[in-house]
Amino acid sequence: MNKIYHGFIVGSIFFLYDEYKLFIKNLEWFYNKCRCAWFISYSRGRDQDVKKYRAYFEIFDENKAREFYLGYLGFQLDWEHRFEQDMPLYMQISLDSIVIHLSEHHGDCTPGAALRVETDNLDTFHGALRQKEYKNARPGIEETPWQSREMTVTDPFGNRIIFVEASAE
Repeated sequence: MNKIYHGFIVGSIFFLYDEYKLFIKNLEWFYNKCRCAWFISYSRGRDQDVKKYRAYFEIFDENKAREFYLGYLGFQLDWEHRFEQDMPLYMQISLDSIVIHLSEHHGDCTPGAALRVETDNLDTFHGALRQKEYKNARPGIEETPWQSREMTVTDPFGNRIIFVEASAE
């Protein structure tokens, strides 16, 4: 008796439907465990594409996270969630087009993730951070060999936000 296989081709790989579902599930797991868990989503604006930056960072201390992100970097708290009073915190913060989810839940993400954010006003933002004299971070601006200027800010948990400005040449 002949079997009929239902599947489709992705690139040069033929997937059976059930194999494809398993592949996607494993890909999602890998993405969630990836050290650099960040992505960019685009939404269509009137005259241009508007970039939204989203990241998922693991945190270990709520007070340090609030001091760093809300106090030092100037993010605003969008919302927060706990299942119960003594349970881990999950919150969303934002600054302009940057949205970051901060989680105390073990396994949500991996410490040491990085997010690259394009900006046109690196000097202004750098000056504002220098004026705050935060005791645990004094980021500088680096001229890179790939014709950009970058400022890396590392949070108390090892996660990095790299603000990037293309060099004018």
